[in-house]
Amino acid sequence: MMRMLMAAVESTLCHLEVENVVIPSSEGVEKMWINNFYYSQEIDRTLEKHIVLSNMLMFPYAIRLQKALLPNVNTLHLQESNNSKRVPVLLDLNYEPPQEDEDM
Repeated sequence: MMRMLMAAVESTLCHLEVENVVIPSSEGVEKMWINNFYYSQEIDRTLEKHIVLSNMLMFPYAIRLQKALLPNVNTLHLQESNNSKRVPVLLDLNYEPPQEDEDM
């Protein structure tokens, strides 16, 4: 369920033309963000300048993680006369989750 939520958030951010996401993470769970959601501990140098100048909430012993968002593959381009209009195709989170095996 968490993957679906993150995919929906990233899809929306891509539609809003967000290029990078930087999050604070505690030391114990940074591997989860890196391995499961493809965040990186290495932050682009150009992005570091923006981070220093921005008002980002950081907790003690927190680590900043960064993810570059690719252009949204699920975005449809509709041609209307000479203008192009983007329509996001978002995930539907309103259905029942798949049943897990109770044997585990």
